[in-house]
Formats: sequence, structure tokens, C-alpha cells
Amino acid sequence: MRLDAASEDSAGSGGEADPLKVLLAKRHDRLEPVASVTIGTIVAWDVERAGPWIAFLAHGREMSECARTLVGLSPSDIGQQTVLAFEDGDVARPIVMGILSRVTSPATDTQKTIDIQADGERVVVTASRRLVLRCGAASITLTEAGKILISGRYVLTQSSGVNKLSGGSIQLN
Repeated sequence: MRLDAASEDSAGSGGEADPLKVLLAKRHDRLEPVASVTIGTIVAWDVERAGPWIAFLAHGREMSECARTLVGLSPSDIGQQTVLAFEDGDVARPIVMGILSRVTSPATDTQKTIDIQADGERVVVTASRRLVLRCGAASITLTEAGKILISGRYVLTQSSGVNKLSGGSIQLN
């Protein structure tokens, strides 16, 4: 294999340089190593490599490379922003370090929030104003004022022990 003059100089004392090293050296000469993390976007999925194609900006130009990843990704992640590092600073060898979470605004009265806690023996569901458990035409509603509303086409209370109703007043029909 014939090498250009600059490559022959790098071969040392008249010996022929390794062609792969020469090509890699030339590639690195054109693009300086990237020393920091970069934000990229998953733009496609490579089925053969089972990995994401990431678009990112490096050295002032848009680039796209198939990346290795530290996190579980799938084709459904296309469009997600990623945090990238580069093996040995080489932009041709990106590694996905993680997925950026979507930033959401703090909860407001118009947004729905729910807090669920489970300890293995019970499940506690907490809502700030109203909690509705609904199945078809049946529902149980709990309100912040302490009301419990049970609604359905047919409501049955059944007990093998005492079935007690108590309250300030009890209205039947």
C-alpha cells in the first residue's frame, strides 16, 4: 500500500505505517476530540445493530451516528433527547448515557395529580379534592368535605355480622 508523504513520515525509520492507524489519524486530525457530554436526539432505529441513530451537533455541524447505550432503549424512544458521551472523544463512537426527562410545570388546580402508597398490606390513594372509583355505571366518590357517594343501578350491602348504618339522620327512600 502506498501512503502519502505525511503518512510515510509518521511511519518512522523508513518502514511502512499501518494503514488503519493512518486513516484514523487523518480522521482525528479533521475532528478534534469531544471532551464533554452532548445532547442528541434519537432519530431512527437500526434493526441490524439493535441500536439508536442519534443526531447531535459536534464541531459546529449536524452529525448522525448509530450509538451504543447504557440505558434500555427501543424504537418507541424515537424523538427523545439523550445525553451523549464519546468513546475516546471520537464523535463517530457515541454512547447514550441517559434519556433527558421531559420538564413539566408544577401541579396546578387544573392538572390531575395522584399520590399512591403501598406497603404490602394496604394501598393508600390520596387526592386533594375528589377521588372517584368508577366501573361502568357504578361509582364511589370521596370528596374533600368528607362525603362518600355510592352510585349504581343496584347497590347491595351484605354482612355475615352486624350491618350497621349510623349518622345524624338516616333517610330511606
